[in-house]
Amino acid sequence: MPRERSDAMNPIDIGQWISSYGFPSAIAIYLLIRIEPAIKELTKTVTLLSVVVAKTNGIDYEKVKRDYQKGN
Repeated sequence: MPRERSDAMNPIDIGQWISSYGFPSAIAIYLLIRIEPAIKELTKTVTLLSVVVAKTNGIDYEKVKRDYQKGN
């Protein structure tokens, strides 16, 4: 007799999912939380370096930024 398919997960399915994917999911979430501040700091640094390079080369950074944003 075939099992009826239900959209809701039963406790056995949930336990199997956690045992299969729970640990990798927890590690991925932990790493994302830990790395997020570093990514934000790198974004600020890249922006600052862009301004410095633009000013060093005599380019109006704000104009380039506006032109770039129009293209996206």
